[in-house]
Amino acid sequence: MKRSNHRLFLLFVLVPTALTACGGNTEKSSSAEVVPPTTFNGTDYYDAINERVGFENGDLDFDETLSDGVLADDNWWVLDGYWDAGGETNWHNGVRSRNVRYIKDGNNTYLGIRSRGMYSRDSDLAKTSAGRVKPEGAVIMSKNFLKPGRFEIDMRTMPREGCVTAMWTYYSATNNEETSQNEIDIELGGSGQYKNEWTTTWTTHTTKETDSVDCSPITYFNDGKFHKYTFDWYTDYLGSGKTWIDWFVDGVLIKSITGDAVPFTAMPLWIGTWLPSWAGNPYFDTDYLIIKEISYKQFDSLTQYATDARGNPGYAPKKPSVVAPETISYSDVDKIEKLSNGSMESLDMCAADSSYYGWNVEEASKGSVSLNSDKTEGSHSFALTAGGDDGSSYFGEYLNQKVTCLYEGFKLHLKVDAKLLDAFSSGNIEIRYLKSSGVEVSNEIVAVEGTSWRTIEKTITMPKGAEVLQVGITSETGTVYYDNASLRYA
Repeated sequence: MKRSNHRLFLLFVLVPTALTACGGNTEKSSSAEVVPPTTFNGTDYYDAINERVGFENGDLDFDETLSDGVLADDNWWVLDGYWDAGGETNWHNGVRSRNVRYIKDGNNTYLGIRSRGMYSRDSDLAKTSAGRVKPEGAVIMSKNFLKPGRFEIDMRTMPREGCVTAMWTYYSATNNEETSQNEIDIELGGSGQYKNEWTTTWTTHTTKETDSVDCSPITYFNDGKFHKYTFDWYTDYLGSGKTWIDWFVDGVLIKSITGDAVPFTAMPLWIGTWLPSWAGNPYFDTDYLIIKEISYKQFDSLTQYATDARGNPGYAPKKPSVVAPETISYSDVDKIEKLSNGSMESLDMCAADSSYYGWNVEEASKGSVSLNSDKTEGSHSFALTAGGDDGSSYFGEYLNQKVTCLYEGFKLHLKVDAKLLDAFSSGNIEIRYLKSSGVEVSNEIVAVEGTSWRTIEKTITMPKGAEVLQVGITSETGTVYYDNASLRYA
């Protein structure tokens, strides 16, 4: 899995055996005329796959729905490893098998890939010498080396900035990507990238084709819904002798690539999340990639020839049964919390950004924030106390938290418990809709009323042009208490 201009370093290697040709016909016909399909033009082209190619219906085919409630040991590895495609070194902690989960939804079981960001305070997370958390995700890999065919995944993308969700094939025949880097990618996420899908294919480190395709006419990938992502890999497209890859979102063609960057070599399939520095700041606690189905159907090997490959990771991968993933409920991850430190039980400071694990003190603040035993849940609340009037325009105390990568039409439900200390005190919950540049699009201000706890609730719809939601809590005068803040998809 790569992004252009970033080198991939694997702590494991695939050790190849002798390579042999497979299939029958290796002659290419150059007489066939190829008319490129039209992108963003419905699902007719996707549905007509049987008119373009036959299927092998062989032993490599699979349709993984976790129908037995677990990943099959015969088909999958769960990996522990680290790679980094450039960017800041020592930024993340790679992919870890401890982040794989089974998610129960009635009679259905999904695969959950947990990603933990900078605001996670889990004790098992690695840290830098400066105390900053190293975020981490998880990856599974097929045991079989797969050949040209239709690759699909039905999933809810991990929705937060700083994380990359990917489905990709990968194999290096020489253990040197300068000379062999067989790879086909679907990549989603990063800073502002949930409108775009990265479509990438490689055969060496420099022989590559990559594009960032704006798919917002179809969907935003982190909208909290399941979407189907597909690529069809041909080594002889319509008898033309052309190598070819089509990428689809929900059956709609978004991109086609042909040329020397399209591999001829069988490869394992990898699926998961990771958190490299170039993907943005992972200023969140915990969130999930949720996978409903993974499928592969091999194309006819008589026409879609490929080179065999074999090998195993240079470290010991784990069988799913050895990892024994924890089982959690779908309701626990369906509408997961988007605010960090919403319980307001701690004023510990995050080493990554000097926030109170998400709550940032605005520069205009002239007051203070403390923990108070007057609360609605847990043991404490935040007490924001305004400073004295020093003649400036502001003398209050102002905290805010931002959630990025939210797009037009996204609906979220905000809930905050609040109360005033006395009749002199005043404060607001401030909802600001920002562009990714930080420029404000619009805002809504809700005043805190009364000296008894009340729950302030609001359904939020992201307006056009906004991609960042800022939730602020203030004390304009006196002291205002806040507790039990929550922001979830509506």
